[in-house]
Amino acid sequence: MFCANCGNEVQEGERSCVRCGAATEVPAQGTPTTTGTSPGSRGTASPQLSFNASRLKVGDLVAAGGTFLVLITLFLPWYSASCAATGSIFCQANQSAHLSALGAHSGGWRFLILVLVIITLGYLAARALLPNEVRLAVEHWQIVTGLTAATALLVLVSLFTNPFSPFRALGISASPGFGSIIGIIAALVAVAGGVMLRTATTRTDQVA
Repeated sequence: MFCANCGNEVQEGERSCVRCGAATEVPAQGTPTTTGTSPGSRGTASPQLSFNASRLKVGDLVAAGGTFLVLITLFLPWYSASCAATGSIFCQANQSAHLSALGAHSGGWRFLILVLVIITLGYLAARALLPNEVRLAVEHWQIVTGLTAATALLVLVSLFTNPFSPFRALGISASPGFGSIIGIIAALVAVAGGVMLRTATTRTDQVA
């Protein structure tokens, strides 16, 4: 039999699903049937799609939280510029400017960060949505670590490629904004989530 809530296989005699905890109905003869499943549909119950965060491990949640924070920072000031020379004809005193990672003068390849963030969050959301784990050629922790590490690398490169830097000769100083600082910290937290998944997988293999 299969659980009507998450689609996980239910062994004979079990009164609840070991994956989601949904209660099962046990007839008098001791053969378990899941709630809402008719006897004639035994073994053919189609799993229902439902978002269940409990299907995600702690490492998944850490990676998702860090990645989501990176997404927010993309719209915060990543780069700042101010007048370094008050006598410059190109700027006025106390004049400053700010750009986000996706701003008109700072976009370009930085949109790859947005793409990776969307892919990572979409993949983790699918893990919570699908009742059964999809078997892939690579392990789950490798996918999460690879996506988050690539995101962190791009964020780090962006931190040192300020689009205002070419204007320093005109008396304009360039510096990273608070958005980029928060972004790199969040990206590293997301990578830590992938490492946690690797550690959890190793411990599971050792116990098995």
